[in-house]
Amino acid sequence: MIDKRKLESFKEIFERSQSILVMYSQYATRDQLFATTSFYASLKSAPNKSVKLLCSENLSKEQSDITYLEEAQSEIGHENLCISLDYLENSIDKVSYHVSEETKKFYLTIKPKKGFVPLSKENIDFSYTGAEADLIILVGVDDLDSLGKLYFGYENLFNTATLVNINSYETDFGNFKFDISGTSSFSEFISQVLLELQIPIDPESATNLLAGINEETKNFNSFSATADTFYIVSKLMKSGARRIAQKSKRLPVKNSNKVVVKVPKKKDLAGSFSPKKITDAQKREKERFRLKKLQKKNN
Repeated sequence: MIDKRKLESFKEIFERSQSILVMYSQYATRDQLFATTSFYASLKSAPNKSVKLLCSENLSKEQSDITYLEEAQSEIGHENLCISLDYLENSIDKVSYHVSEETKKFYLTIKPKKGFVPLSKENIDFSYTGAEADLIILVGVDDLDSLGKLYFGYENLFNTATLVNINSYETDFGNFKFDISGTSSFSEFISQVLLELQIPIDPESATNLLAGINEETKNFNSFSATADTFYIVSKLMKSGARRIAQKSKRLPVKNSNKVVVKVPKKKDLAGSFSPKKITDAQKREKERFRLKKLQKKNN
């Protein structure tokens, strides 16, 4: 069961957060991927929210059947445009900018000092740096170091933002820690959170969550599937979830020790008789035929 007090606190933080990062591990299971992408897509639909899906490694090609996974980014710093160029000490006289009302463009002007060569555009590089977040949500992340380049260099960001950790056990880091061990899967837990917070679930996200529950419970045959699981499934179906048929693996046919009855090409008997099914009339006909043949031989 979800801790209602934690959930209510999470709701308050979510409502006042404008920049949200949703992260998953590069070692994420399919259930975690289904849950994380659906959580991201549902939170993104809320008004006035900037939500990003992040992972240090791009898994979209390996898991192309998971909707919204292609929107995952592997770089966290995309907030600020950084312009870098070769610079000689005391070579720049003035840097200014203006915005044209006619062209609606921003112009940055770099004026060199007298006696210095103007800057060459071939030596200018563009990149993105910096990141801001009010709320960071981690799904299935065991430790911050496993986030790799999403964490190293951005430690201050993780210290200032509210950190929510969702895992199969209670981790030792995070402002809010949700333990999903009481549910069948990450997908079931995320479904519960979205339903409790009354955040709409679109059909594609509902399909993802249903697929995650289905795979994790082995087609609902696992003992981890409870009455609550089927209640969640019914809600997802009402949200437009589609059941994705899994490809069944055909097992090789084992050789069976069956006795094969060979039927002679030349029919010695009148009519055809099955070696398995033969009527009394056919038995009598067969006996008459045998006696007739024996009588001709004796004569």
